[in-house]
Amino acid sequence: MAIDPPRPPRDTLAPQLQVTFPTDAYGAYDRDSNGLADLEVAWHDSGGAVNPASFRITCLDCLPAAAQDTNLATGWRPVRRDSSGAVLEETVPLLMRSGSHLLKLTVADTAGNVSPEKLVYLNLPPGAYHRSIDLAYHPEWQQVRAAHLVLTPDGRKGFVPFIDGHLAVFDPEGVAPTHWVGPVANSCFAAQIALDSTTGLAYI
Repeated sequence: MAIDPPRPPRDTLAPQLQVTFPTDAYGAYDRDSNGLADLEVAWHDSGGAVNPASFRITCLDCLPAAAQDTNLATGWRPVRRDSSGAVLEETVPLLMRSGSHLLKLTVADTAGNVSPEKLVYLNLPPGAYHRSIDLAYHPEWQQVRAAHLVLTPDGRKGFVPFIDGHLAVFDPEGVAPTHWVGPVANSCFAAQIALDSTTGLAYI
């Protein structure tokens, strides 16, 4: 008579999460002095393995036009994210507003156990003024008043729609559009622009 081997005990232990930068409440937030917040965490799981993709960073009031449960970890630039921890840098599209903020951090293991919540307090200054970008290609062209400019997730390219159906494409580090797209047929004063965050393609 065959006897099944005993099953291993179910993993019920939550992983442990530690913030290694920033280390001081309301202290330094920008380790590489580029104006963007840096975050470094370490994690381990004594009962199994951490799932790096489960890392979550949320903030109730960091982003004025985003849902409160927006996971900043999916939009910030990953310098490193592996079985031992993660190093992330804030990105321009998910730039936190100035003022005092509370970040809430969690991570889960491969069994679904979620770590106790870690808190990070930040006191951010206003964003620095960089440059003006002149988007006027012809004097009669007008930017769509109801549309905001859109940046790709990496912050390296921007798009602005105009009421005649043209689309200005620009580099945020430049002073003028790199090129124009359009005109798009059947455009109107209500033209809007949408961005596919996965592909970086813009639609008008």
